[in-house]
Amino acid sequence: MDWRPLSSAQRGIWFAHELGGTPAGDSPPDATYNTAEYAVIRGPVDADLLIRAIELVLDHSPVFRLQFLSTDDGPQQRIGSRGQSRWQLRRLDLRGEADPRATALEWMRTQ
Repeated sequence: MDWRPLSSAQRGIWFAHELGGTPAGDSPPDATYNTAEYAVIRGPVDADLLIRAIELVLDHSPVFRLQFLSTDDGPQQRIGSRGQSRWQLRRLDLRGEADPRATALEWMRTQ
């Protein structure tokens, strides 16, 4: 697929992110637009199967395969091929924590 310009909303986020960096480019990634959530699943779960199902959804959803490139004509985007998703799911087992829910919420706030 061809590279295409970002939408006006995407450009606003792109340039806001660019302005937040340091001249050396060594600032930590901006998490302003990150979101986190959790789901309570009651009963046994095959975690490996659940993770595989989520990975399949990510791979089949074009929005999760967007690639971005900075060019002389401004930032560009395209949808990458299936199998090119760069998402990496993290598996956290918090069952051993005194308060797993509080631990999960704190982890989500700091990511």
